[in-house]
Amino acid sequence: MEFSFSFLFSSVLLLLPLLLLLPLRSVIIHSRKETKQRPPGPKGWPVIGNILDLGAMPHQTLFNLRTRYGPDLLWLKLGSMNTMVVQSAKAAEQLLKNQDTSFCDRKCPHALTSHNYKDGTIAFGRYGSYWRVLRRLCTMEFLVNKRINDMAPVRRKCVDAMIQFMEEDSAAALARGESGAVNLAHYLFLMGFNVVGNLTYGEGFGNCWKVFERKS
Repeated sequence: MEFSFSFLFSSVLLLLPLLLLLPLRSVIIHSRKETKQRPPGPKGWPVIGNILDLGAMPHQTLFNLRTRYGPDLLWLKLGSMNTMVVQSAKAAEQLLKNQDTSFCDRKCPHALTSHNYKDGTIAFGRYGSYWRVLRRLCTMEFLVNKRINDMAPVRRKCVDAMIQFMEEDSAAALARGESGAVNLAHYLFLMGFNVVGNLTYGEGFGNCWKVFERKS
């Protein structure tokens, strides 16, 4: 009984490394296949990739790598991000003009992929028929000269409201014995929120100044 148990234990110890090496082998083979299809580039370090290779002046480093890996395309690994560097006008024309539909998508943050939030935005949506409809609607409804001119009073009203609340908060700060300086970025954010809300939902949206806490 003791012999059988020791034999079984030894067999498990011998098989365990093999079971762990099989997935690693498949990952290595898969990465080699992908490497053959990629443009040339320097080998990166684990985890950090080629971040340390760029140095203090990345533009000069990329220019110097042209002599070793070719003048057109360069492949880098920046952390977990695969990066293709286009270094010539000929390659840029091929990429942006002839193959534009294959490379027109951009990386979408994982936070926006939840519940398909990315499908409702032009900035991060995947290129396709639905994205083209969104772009057409945006161009026709928001970016034509007539619509922009018609919405000028709404934008002017939001800017005037921002200036008014900045003056009120600055005066309140001076009354408290403070310097009266205000955080301009905070008011610009609220003004932009007001503009988008009024343009999207109409005049009934009102102002969001009283909804958010005003900070000076």
